[in-house]
Amino acid sequence: MKKLETGILVEVWSCIMERFHKTSQALQDSNMTLNKATNLLQGLQNFIQLLRPQFQTFEGRGQALSGCHHYTEEISRKKRRKVGLDSEGESEDTSLDPSSRFKVDSYLPIIDQILSSMKTRLEAYDGLQRKFSFLIELNTMSNCKIETSAKSLLQYYPDDLEESLPEEMIHFSTLIKQHHFNSECKEIQMFKFINENEFAHAFPNVSVVFKLYLCLMISNCSGERSFSALKRVKNHLRSSMRQKRLNSLAILCIENDILQKIDTDDIIKSFALSKSRKCVI
Repeated sequence: MKKLETGILVEVWSCIMERFHKTSQALQDSNMTLNKATNLLQGLQNFIQLLRPQFQTFEGRGQALSGCHHYTEEISRKKRRKVGLDSEGESEDTSLDPSSRFKVDSYLPIIDQILSSMKTRLEAYDGLQRKFSFLIELNTMSNCKIETSAKSLLQYYPDDLEESLPEEMIHFSTLIKQHHFNSECKEIQMFKFINENEFAHAFPNVSVVFKLYLCLMISNCSGERSFSALKRVKNHLRSSMRQKRLNSLAILCIENDILQKIDTDDIIKSFALSKSRKCVI
């Protein structure tokens, strides 16, 4: 724990994970929209990019944390390659100093891997954002741009939206130009404007568009509960269990509070009758 390498990695991951944690907390806001979430993730990606040339800063902080100013490679015994008799004229292999080696082998791969993963995630967010981005500027866009954006959105959701969407969008834009909306959460305010004034019958497709946009997931996480329940369901006594039954038992274990409220007497009776042997006289 007192190695310089450990101190540097602790400082690097503390800085990165703190920013990820704060961003994750901000994404849990009830007024968070897809546009704001995309901007937050873009800002986080730019922050990680700025850390790439700051290795010297983390190296100094790692030295202060660990109390060590030398890399393990500097203290340990150096390995030397055996030189054959016929290689007298060959030059020695170029080698990096311990600081540069740790930067190239550990620090830069960490930053690059995080940036690569965030780029993949942001591509999915950007794809959704491009479809609905015109809603934010609906009261300032020209009718031609609104019509083009509405037709483009109609191609992605042909089963949910009708062909009259462009005309409804233009009509709705002329209506909201008379009202002032705050710069933040403008999409939510426009949707509330439709509901509070009972305009859903006049603009049914516009209402559906806002519902689609505001109901989109802005964050995701892995199913941790399924893994914690799996160790209680799957054990060495159930080694022959198949996937279908395992999934069903896992759901019953996860939703145990709902299961306790269900009356299972009728299910047990019907199961017993279907499995009982009928006596033939």
